[in-house]
Amino acid sequence: MKGFAITLTIGILSSMFAALLVTRVFFFWGSNTGALKKLSFMNLIPAKTIKFMEMRKPAFMLSSILLIGSLVVMGTKRESSLGIDFSRWKHREHPT
Repeated sequence: MKGFAITLTIGILSSMFAALLVTRVFFFWGSNTGALKKLSFMNLIPAKTIKFMEMRKPAFMLSSILLIGSLVVMGTKRESSLGIDFSRWKHREHPT
Protein backbone atom coordinates (compact mmCIF):
# COMPACT_ATOMS: atom_id res chain seq x y z
CA MET A 1 0.00 0.00 0.00
CA LYS A 2 2.92 2.33 0.63
CA GLY A 3 4.07 2.36 -3.00
CA PHE A 4 0.56 3.08 -4.25
CA ALA A 5 0.17 6.06 -1.90
CA ILE A 6 3.47 7.54 -3.05
CA THR A 7 2.60 7.04 -6.71
CA LEU A 8 -0.84 8.57 -6.19
CA THR A 9 0.64 11.60 -4.40
CA ILE A 10 3.21 12.16 -7.14
CA GLY A 11 0.49 11.88 -9.79
CA ILE A 12 -1.81 14.36 -8.06
CA LEU A 13 0.97 16.89 -7.47
CA SER A 14 2.33 16.67 -11.01
CA SER A 15 -1.16 16.97 -12.48
CA MET A 16 -1.89 20.06 -10.35
CA PHE A 17 1.45 21.63 -11.31
CA ALA A 18 0.87 20.98 -15.01
CA ALA A 19 -2.69 22.36 -14.90
CA LEU A 20 -1.58 25.56 -13.15
CA LEU A 21 1.43 26.04 -15.42
CA VAL A 22 -0.51 25.51 -18.64
CA THR A 23 -3.30 27.84 -17.50
CA ARG A 24 -0.81 30.54 -16.59
CA VAL A 25 0.99 30.21 -19.93
CA PHE A 26 -2.29 30.50 -21.86
CA PHE A 27 -3.35 33.60 -19.92
CA PHE A 28 0.04 35.27 -20.47
CA TRP A 29 -0.11 34.34 -24.16
CA GLY A 30 -3.65 35.69 -24.47
CA SER A 31 -2.84 38.96 -22.72
CA ASN A 32 0.38 39.52 -24.71
CA THR A 33 -1.24 38.90 -28.09
CA GLY A 34 -4.35 40.91 -27.27
CA ALA A 35 -6.68 37.93 -27.56
CA LEU A 36 -7.99 38.61 -24.05
CA LYS A 37 -9.30 42.14 -23.97
CA LYS A 38 -11.95 41.75 -21.32
CA LEU A 39 -12.25 38.81 -18.98
CA SER A 40 -15.24 38.58 -16.69
CA PHE A 41 -16.13 35.39 -14.85
CA MET A 42 -19.17 36.73 -13.07
CA ASN A 43 -21.27 36.59 -16.25
CA LEU A 44 -20.62 32.88 -16.75
CA ILE A 45 -22.83 31.89 -13.82
CA PRO A 46 -26.35 33.32 -13.95
CA ALA A 47 -27.91 34.65 -10.77
CA LYS A 48 -30.18 31.98 -9.37
CA THR A 49 -31.67 31.49 -5.93
CA ILE A 50 -31.88 27.94 -4.65
CA LYS A 51 -34.07 27.46 -1.61
CA PHE A 52 -32.17 24.74 0.21
CA MET A 53 -34.23 24.90 3.39
CA GLU A 54 -37.40 24.06 1.49
CA MET A 55 -35.76 20.93 0.09
CA ARG A 56 -34.49 19.64 3.45
CA LYS A 57 -37.42 17.31 4.19
CA PRO A 58 -37.44 15.53 0.80
CA ALA A 59 -33.64 15.28 0.94
CA PHE A 60 -33.80 13.83 4.45
CA MET A 61 -36.41 11.30 3.38
CA LEU A 62 -34.43 10.24 0.31
CA SER A 63 -31.27 9.93 2.39
CA SER A 64 -33.07 7.86 5.02
CA ILE A 65 -34.59 5.53 2.43
CA LEU A 66 -31.21 4.98 0.76
CA LEU A 67 -29.51 4.36 4.11
CA ILE A 68 -32.12 1.87 5.27
CA GLY A 69 -32.11 0.15 1.87
CA SER A 70 -28.34 -0.27 1.90
CA LEU A 71 -28.41 -1.64 5.46
CA VAL A 72 -31.11 -4.16 4.47
CA VAL A 73 -29.09 -5.31 1.44
CA MET A 74 -25.91 -5.63 3.51
CA GLY A 75 -27.83 -7.54 6.19
CA THR A 76 -29.45 -10.01 3.82
CA LYS A 77 -26.49 -10.75 1.57
CA ARG A 78 -23.90 -10.82 4.37
CA GLU A 79 -20.48 -11.83 3.09
CA SER A 80 -21.55 -12.37 -0.52
CA SER A 81 -22.01 -8.61 -0.90
CA LEU A 82 -18.49 -7.84 0.27
CA GLY A 83 -15.60 -7.48 -2.11
CA ILE A 84 -12.13 -8.86 -1.63
CA ASP A 85 -11.23 -5.86 0.52
CA PHE A 86 -13.64 -6.95 3.26
CA SER A 87 -13.61 -10.72 2.90
CA ARG A 88 -11.08 -11.41 5.69
CA TRP A 89 -8.33 -12.44 3.29
CA LYS A 90 -10.07 -15.50 1.90
CA HIS A 91 -7.65 -16.13 -0.89
CA ARG A 92 -8.25 -18.58 -3.70
CA GLU A 93 -5.44 -19.79 -5.87
CA HIS A 94 -6.31 -20.49 -9.46
CA PRO A 95 -4.21 -22.96 -11.39
CA THR A 96 -2.63 -21.56 -14.51
